[in-house]
Amino acid sequence: MKTDRLYQTVLGCLLLTAGCSDNALIPSLPEGTPLTVSAAICASGEGRESETRAAVAAGTRAVAADNGYDRSTFAAGDKIRIIRSRNGSSSTPVDYILNSASSGSSTGEWKPSVTGTELLVESGATYQASYPIEYSGIRADQRKAGGEDYRLSNLLETPEKVMIGRDGTLSFTGENAFVHKGVKLTLKFSGKNTLSKDFTSMTVTGKGLYSGGAGKDETVYLYHPGGTDKEQYTWHGIIAPLDSQQSIQVSVTDANGVVYDVTLTCARAANSHYTYTLTLKNNVLVPTGQEIKEWQSGESQTGTLVDVTP
Repeated sequence: MKTDRLYQTVLGCLLLTAGCSDNALIPSLPEGTPLTVSAAICASGEGRESETRAAVAAGTRAVAADNGYDRSTFAAGDKIRIIRSRNGSSSTPVDYILNSASSGSSTGEWKPSVTGTELLVESGATYQASYPIEYSGIRADQRKAGGEDYRLSNLLETPEKVMIGRDGTLSFTGENAFVHKGVKLTLKFSGKNTLSKDFTSMTVTGKGLYSGGAGKDETVYLYHPGGTDKEQYTWHGIIAPLDSQQSIQVSVTDANGVVYDVTLTCARAANSHYTYTLTLKNNVLVPTGQEIKEWQSGESQTGTLVDVTP
């Protein structure tokens, strides 16, 4: 008898626990209620970051100087594309836009970009989001002023099958935040003397740099922010990830049309940032420093420029 009662007690506890777990996944709001959407970009070096709409609105998260082209924080006017899946089928994508204060809503509030297309509470539905909505692949030429082609090459996605909370919030933050799907490559030029004229171009060539395939060599033109600070001698590019380490040939063309080449080795892991420091020594381009890390929030170049020029 004692054994039977113990079995019933344990079984009851298990059923109660299962019931609580199931209820935790069921929204408390009625079906058809518009969802509240929140979104953040993962600061990978610190683990997935949980960022609330209120924190963005209050300006408590610092916005990086390069955020205009290399998103570490969503900016007012940004659009994300959300796809809903239910019972094995996916819906037509819905775009949400981050409102600015001038639009009548506090910064950080995501609303449908088209009125009447808001997502609604639906039991059993899951979601995935991506940015930018114009993404169509990594672009071979990322030199456009302002870094727009760099930005459009930089795909960010959330995990699949994100579920809404009991309060009706679809939260793409924390463990469900956006992460970089590509690889960020940074090349920094170092030397004893400043350049009288800027390099006219910086290109990288390697297997599948924009297609992701390992079958053919592809060339990508890197973006040069310019300016008078450290970005004056810095170039950035988005390249496709690969499963195996590959060599990348860097070609630098100076103002006189002289081309300098050097070959680097890069693992090209997704959501990683590879920084290489280069210098001209006796008219030969040589690598003098290397930094590999997860893609950080904001500017992630923390290494010191190395000067080996005699």
